[in-house]
Amino acid sequence: MPNAISSKVTGGAAITAVSPMALGGETKDQDRACWFAATRTATVADGVTSAPRSADAAELAVQLSPFLFHGNAPVDQRLQALADLLIARRLEAQALGMKAGSEMPAAIHAMLEEAAREKLASSYQTTLVSACFVPGDRTIATTVVNVGDAAFFAFDRDGDLLFTTLPSPPAPEVKRPSASGKPLASLKKNSSGFEFGPGACLLCRVLGDAGEYPDLARSADIRPGSAGSWLIVTPIDQLQPADRRAAASTIAPRLIGSGGIALVPRYLTQALSDGGCEALCCMNYSRHIRYPEDPPQPKPILSGKGHTTQVLPDHVRAGHWLCVNERFPSDSSFLLCSDGFYSAFDDPRKMWLWLTDHEAALRHPRQQQTVMRQLHEHLHQTAGDDDISLIWVSGTRLMAGQGGEVDDGR
Repeated sequence: MPNAISSKVTGGAAITAVSPMALGGETKDQDRACWFAATRTATVADGVTSAPRSADAAELAVQLSPFLFHGNAPVDQRLQALADLLIARRLEAQALGMKAGSEMPAAIHAMLEEAAREKLASSYQTTLVSACFVPGDRTIATTVVNVGDAAFFAFDRDGDLLFTTLPSPPAPEVKRPSASGKPLASLKKNSSGFEFGPGACLLCRVLGDAGEYPDLARSADIRPGSAGSWLIVTPIDQLQPADRRAAASTIAPRLIGSGGIALVPRYLTQALSDGGCEALCCMNYSRHIRYPEDPPQPKPILSGKGHTTQVLPDHVRAGHWLCVNERFPSDSSFLLCSDGFYSAFDDPRKMWLWLTDHEAALRHPRQQQTVMRQLHEHLHQTAGDDDISLIWVSGTRLMAGQGGEVDDGR
């Protein structure tokens, strides 16, 4: 049975759990996770099974992860510095080689030494997901750095998925229903428009509440009960351009036509005093903004098995990593986990329900061992057992300043 390494219960903003695989005739203990309360940073690293010293790589990546978010250098340079450190450890391990007994023939010793060097050429490999949270007045500004199949999830208070770093299958070709009901002004797009990407801010005219246009809200995959939390807007000017350096590692800006429409969560807008004129607002860029012409977003793929995994340090210089800057509602919750955790579930909703159903047990060391053991048994019967690690962060507790102590899941 798995010997769960349970979290130190702090009663703070984050729950941490790390549980090594112990079913299926193998033993693994290559996951590491830590919540740094002082910097509001959460990090999960999953050492690569086939790589020597992978647990050491995961430990090093986790302990140095707050460095990714603080200082003057851009994130890509900081991540490259972490990758360079792991490569230095790899070269050191190769240089030390293997020790053989004096009775071993020189030819055999040389052959084994060369084999060890070749094996150590892939040492110190790990995946990484790290997030830093900055609470504001109504939102939590979040920066996520992700390499490989460890993943970040953000959920709203009802458990609907707001964002994940996991890939989604290609969107199907779906003809969107035309909006009906209350008529909208300025639906016709002009040829001119605005680049809208990370860091951008647009001045918009508010056309109405999405709850007043049920067909349009439905076409944008907004649940009827949530439509009142969305505004329908049309851009009229660009207040701040997109940050192209930020967009380079995340997503290319899109062109929003002057006169086009967008559906935006209220928390991403700032109302402007209109002096009796039409309602105006500022709209900050977010991946959460929806556009009627876009197809529905498919659910992410939760099975992490059988895919080529990008890893630290080898894939960083080639740009195979993700940096996301996003704002989430203050009552959101955030999950960072290894593929061993999310592979136990069919979809993100079931994963969120499991967390909420077991929150009390996860905050209690002995009870946490029990629920993690049950999850290992379920995983073993479906995808095959694996190390399981997670950090679950409460936005509500963050906003209340309940950071807690450093919790490294041990």
